[in-house]
Amino acid sequence: MDILIPILTLGFLGLIFGVGLAIASKRFAVQLDPRLDKVHGLLPGSNCGACGGAGCLGFAEDVLGGKRSIDACRVSSYAIKEKIAQLLGKTIEQKTRSVAALYCYGGKKVGERFEYRGIESCVAANLLLGGQ
Repeated sequence: MDILIPILTLGFLGLIFGVGLAIASKRFAVQLDPRLDKVHGLLPGSNCGACGGAGCLGFAEDVLGGKRSIDACRVSSYAIKEKIAQLLGKTIEQKTRSVAALYCYGGKKVGERFEYRGIESCVAANLLLGGQ
């Protein structure tokens, strides 16, 4: 009989606190845009931060808030960006990608700085004075 009163007291307190937490969670719930999960699901999920956002979820929030353009994601392909634009009711234009042109080894021949005689691998040659 001595143990019955503490068990009932703790059970009653647990019930009261449980009901209070359930009411508080409904009353203070944060409403999110339902499109947020859809946009985040279309993104690659690499969380690289190349867009300037805090990962893909941060980028999706910024796009929905109008803080960033859909083009800011460097990892996504044009098809993915187009799907996101259709989901948000926006238009996106396709841009041509810039490609770096290498002049030293790509187009113009530069003279050799030294004659290398040693281990025949690119790594070993580059370790000596940065290679040819």
